[in-house]
Amino acid sequence: MSVDLFQNRVRRADNVLPLELLHHIVKVSSATPGYDTNLNSWDEWLYRGSGEIRLRSLFGDLRLYILEHLQAAFCEHTLDLTDATVIYQEFYEGALINWHDDCRPDVTDQYASTIYLNDDWTTEDGGAFVFEADANTEQYVTPSFNTAVLLRPPVQHRVSPCTAGEKVRKTIQIFGGTPIGGSK
Repeated sequence: MSVDLFQNRVRRADNVLPLELLHHIVKVSSATPGYDTNLNSWDEWLYRGSGEIRLRSLFGDLRLYILEHLQAAFCEHTLDLTDATVIYQEFYEGALINWHDDCRPDVTDQYASTIYLNDDWTTEDGGAFVFEADANTEQYVTPSFNTAVLLRPPVQHRVSPCTAGEKVRKTIQIFGGTPIGGSK
C-alpha cells in the first residue's frame, strides 16, 4: 500500500522488494567491477557541485523483477514497463542532484521512482529526496530501507547532499513512461 505525499504526484511505499532480491541486487551491483552507465548521459548542471556518483544499468530478469515489484507496491498496473530504465546508483560523500523536473517531451504517462537500499541511513546522512509541494514549501523524504518514492512529473525535485562520510547511499532509480510515436 502506498501513501500519497503530494497530489498523487509523489507517493511512498514500504517493503517494495523481497529481502532476498534486495540483498542480491546490492551484492551483485556493488561487487561487479566497473560501471556501464556514466554521468555523460546527464546534463552537467544536474550534478554540478556533486561528489562522486556511480551508476550501473540493470537488465534482464533482474530489471523485470524490480519493475513488477514496483507496480505491485504502488498498485500501479498501468505503468508502462516496456522501455523503463532501471539503474543501480551509489552516492558518495557530497553527492547531490540539483533541482530538476523529469518531464520529457517524447514520453507520456511518465514516472520516476527511487528504491532505497541502505538499512542504516539517517536524516543526518543527507541524501534526502526533496520536492516542492508549492513555491514556498519543500518536503523531504529521508532514505529508508526498502522504501520507494514514485514521482509523476511535473514535480521539481532534487537529492540533498550526502553527508554520511564513509557510508554510501545506495538506490535503484527507475525512469519510465510511454514513448510518443514508438520505442525510446
